[in-house]
Parts: sequence; structure tokens; C-alpha cells
Amino acid sequence: MATPPVAAPRSLQPFLRFARLPDRALAPVRRALEDEEFRARVAAVAAVPGAAEQLDPASTLFLTRPDGWAEELATLAEVTRAAAAAQGEARADKAAIRRAERAEAAARRAAEGVERARQDAARLEAAVADERRLRKAAEQERSAAQRAAAAAEDRAGTATAEVAELRERVASMTVERDLLAARLAGTRSAMPAFPDPAPAAAAVAAARSAADGLIAALGRALDEASAALVVPVPRRPPVGTEAPGTPEAPRSPASGETAAPAEPRARSTGRRPLPIPPAIFDDSPEAAAHLVRAAGALLLVDGYNAAMTIWPGVDVTEMRLRLTDALGELAARTGVRAHVVFDGAELFGGTPSPASHRTGLVRVSFSAPDVEADDVILELVGTLPAARPVLVASSDRRVQDGARRLGANVISSAQLAAVLGR
Repeated sequence: MATPPVAAPRSLQPFLRFARLPDRALAPVRRALEDEEFRARVAAVAAVPGAAEQLDPASTLFLTRPDGWAEELATLAEVTRAAAAAQGEARADKAAIRRAERAEAAARRAAEGVERARQDAARLEAAVADERRLRKAAEQERSAAQRAAAAAEDRAGTATAEVAELRERVASMTVERDLLAARLAGTRSAMPAFPDPAPAAAAVAAARSAADGLIAALGRALDEASAALVVPVPRRPPVGTEAPGTPEAPRSPASGETAAPAEPRARSTGRRPLPIPPAIFDDSPEAAAHLVRAAGALLLVDGYNAAMTIWPGVDVTEMRLRLTDALGELAARTGVRAHVVFDGAELFGGTPSPASHRTGLVRVSFSAPDVEADDVILELVGTLPAARPVLVASSDRRVQDGARRLGANVISSAQLAAVLGR
């Protein structure tokens, strides 16, 4: 170091604090080194051992400037540029090689992806073809099953109708047998005493035994036919309309020409009531609409109780006709068989004639003298085959309780009015 220290040129003083000169300092340094005195001082410092190794040949030539230094410096610059160009080309080649390798790798991955996609597409096509074959086979099977179900439904409907008709005939024969027995009993009590009544009594007993055997055999045949049905045909219940409840119709003693037992049966018949679909209340019009559409069902109607609920204040004869007509329409619409029982006609002005008759699919009966229609209805429930669905329409508590004990379904007169559309 010079003593005292020699100040650096003013143009270089802003850069003396930098450990490494920035690019913008090159031009001021070159201008400062054009001063021979300053350049000589820098060259003397650069010649110190340890400092010279830090300078490249071009810098040493620029500081010392021997003879021919400019040409030698130009040659060094050219060599440096050539080396730099070669290095740039080498780096470019390496970069190109790396890009080519990456492109080849990407191409290989793309080709593998294409192959996998092709294989996936082939598998999907095969799966779609299998699905189409399976769907076609399933549609064919469904069509065959639908045809078979339709045929079975037709056969079942025919068989159900036949069974219902046979059961109706059995019920009719049972009622007629009871009426005949009552009439025979009345006739026999009115006949004078014969010297020897044994032959006549034996003939009557034999006839009654034969009739009972025929009815029992027909009932067994009907039960077997019912059990042989393979495909039941449930009826779809229509949605009914809500009907307000009505008070129980008044009862009065009456008389008529039709005989009937005085007391209902108290024993169990083995009958089970028909189930009501879920979410439907037993006392709703929908429940009644469901029950009257049950296959082979018989609807027993408490005549005056229902008629006085639906048509209060109407003439009794007109009331009976209206109820019978409405039940005929219901039977034609749903297939249910109806049997309406009225109390005897003494109180209501005249005995009906005939005492029991059919109106289409509706049977109309009148109770015997001193016998209520309630007792006739409960007796009929007890005598009908247990396999036949029985519905009892009445708002009378005694009729309802007795019918339930015998396994029948019960609907009120208001529910009956709803399904009759009245």
C-alpha cells in the first residue's frame, strides 16, 4: 500500500465497496485504466505473488500492454469466442438430446396409452355386446312370463268365478234347505195325526240326510277347487270417498213368510277375516272397497239398518227397491255376491211376496215371524263354508260383534253407502 494512500479515480469510487464488480462498472473501469499512471499502479499490484494467478491472460495483456498486445488480445478474444460458441453448441446439443429423449419417452408413453385405450375399448365393446345379448334374452323371458301370467290369470279368473258360483249355489241350497225344513215342520204340526207316521217320518229323514250329504260333498269339492288355484287374481281396490257415520237404524218386531232359526250359532266356524292392506283403516271407505272386490266374497247386508242410514224418511217399499238396485250395481261392478236380509213385513204394511228371491246377483230374504234379520244374518255366517270370504254390512253392534266372532269381515252402513256411491 502507498504511504500516504493514493486515492482511486473519482469514477471508480462508487464501486470500491463491491466485492464483485457489477456489469455496469466495466465501462468506467476501462476508461480509468486508459490513464497510464493508474494502469501502472494496478499492474504493479497485479504482479504481486498470489494476485497474478487471479488474472486471465487477456486481463494481464490489457494491464501490461507489451508490444503487439492488441493483436494478441484480439486473438485471445477470438479464441474465447470460439470456445464459448463451441460450449454453447455443446450445451445446445445436449439440450436437444435431452428434449429428443423426453419426446421419445413421451411418445412411448403415448403409444402405451393408446394401446391400453384400444384394449379398454375392445373390452367395453365386448361387455356392451354381452349386455345387449343378456337384455334381449331378459326381454324375451319377460315377454314369455307375461304371456304365461296372463294365461294363468285368465285360467284363475275362470276358476275363481266357477268356485264363487258353486259356493253361491251351496249357500243357496243351505238356505233353501233350512226354509224347507221350517216349512215341513210347520206343515207337519198342522197335519192331523196318522195311524202310523213312521214311514212318512223315515222318508223325510232320508230326504234330509241325502240333502245334507249332497251339500257336504259339494262344500268339500268347492274347498278342494279353491286350494287348487295356483294364481290368485287380487282385485285392485278403488279409492273410496269418506262418508260420515250414521246412528244405528231402529229395529222393530216384524213377521213374514220366510222361516229362519231363532238364535245364531255361537260356535267357531274356523273362518278367518280377510286382511286389510297396510295404511288403510278398517272403518274407512277404502277398506270396504277392498273387501267387496275379494274373489268369491259374499256380502250379507242388514237390510233396514243400511237402507234407513242411506235413505232416511223414504217409503219402506221404495227403500227396499233402492237398496236392492244399488247392490245389483255393486255386484255387476265388483263381482261380489250380495244377500240382503230384511225384517218381516207386518210392521211395514204387508208381507213381501215372494219371501226370498233373486234380483240378478242379489238375493233378497225376509225374516220369519218373531225372528229378527240380525239372527238370520248371523246364522247364515255360521252355515257358510269357512273358506268363503263373508262380509257383513251393518251398524248394529250386536250384528257386528257376532259376525266378528264367527270370523267374518264387518263394514258399517256408512262404509256400504260409500262403496254404493250413495
